[in-house]
Amino acid sequence: MKPLLLLVILSFTKITSIVAQNQSSENLIIYERSLNMHAFIKAQNNSDQSIPIDLKINEYRKTNPQFLKVNYKLEFDKDHSFFQEIKNSQNTNGGIYEQYTELQIRNTIYTKHADSMYQIEKELFNNKFFIKDKKKQIRWKITNENREILGYTCIRANGVLNDSIYVVAFFTPSIPYDVGPECIGGLPGAILNLYLPDDNVSYISKEINNIAIGTSGNQAFIKNFPKHTINFQQFQEQVYPLIDKLYAGKKRIKRLIEL
Repeated sequence: MKPLLLLVILSFTKITSIVAQNQSSENLIIYERSLNMHAFIKAQNNSDQSIPIDLKINEYRKTNPQFLKVNYKLEFDKDHSFFQEIKNSQNTNGGIYEQYTELQIRNTIYTKHADSMYQIEKELFNNKFFIKDKKKQIRWKITNENREILGYTCIRANGVLNDSIYVVAFFTPSIPYDVGPECIGGLPGAILNLYLPDDNVSYISKEINNIAIGTSGNQAFIKNFPKHTINFQQFQEQVYPLIDKLYAGKKRIKRLIEL
């Protein structure tokens, strides 16, 4: 059998299996989010120039890992998706969050596919912001590069978010849903790996599975979501002046917040 025909048959078999499973279950993807802290410290351009950057990184190395890692789960079916941090996964990072309070960002995101609306509970600076807005539009360019991830053939796509954030995604048509980590989507298949090269951040899929319908946390999230919300522009107007005032590396922090 010709290799191309075999690939088409295998992809169709996976799609058929996933759609059949979704009649009684939802899909689950576990991601590991990784931030290179050495690169983050260098990029901060801290206004305290009395301490050389290399010395800051050496001090950081003494008690902290190079990569700040947090686990997330994405639950989804044909109607909606729900993205949230796995409880206590930040605890493995020691005291990094106490040193770099600007990294204490937690997003819980519910997206309704029919109208492309998302609801976000965003925890930042010890405050919660409840945001409701349209799903973010990304200008994608699909390439010819392929990569196998967890047994799925994935295709590379390069994108630009908010005219300033460069993203690289590997998506698989074998999971035919417009989903991905955070608010990133807009491709003809689930995003398994996502990279933000300019910010040294990656989301790497570690597990793909199924969960029984009704076990997702999205129903409780929607029920408890307040009626009074803000859109993303209003969120920026509230938060960005504070970032401008407190943090020298404000552009980088804003890009992380905008995901």
